[in-house]
Amino acid sequence: MDRARLAERPALQGKVSLRLTIESSGAVAKSEVAESTLQDPKAEQCIAKAAQAWLFPKQAQRSAIVYPCELRSAQ
Repeated sequence: MDRARLAERPALQGKVSLRLTIESSGAVAKSEVAESTLQDPKAEQCIAKAAQAWLFPKQAQRSAIVYPCELRSAQ
């Protein structure tokens, strides 16, 4: 999530589960929000977009997972 969004909602916290499709190379081919308690679609989409840059270990075949993320407020 970008700093501007955190500045707008500094107390933002909750859980986001991402549904990821991971290529055999480890690259994330697709990322979407599967479930969220954030109640902030902008932040949820920002997190899903950032996950597309993640790199997992190489694997034998393409796979799909649900990856949980928890955001905690620094306040």
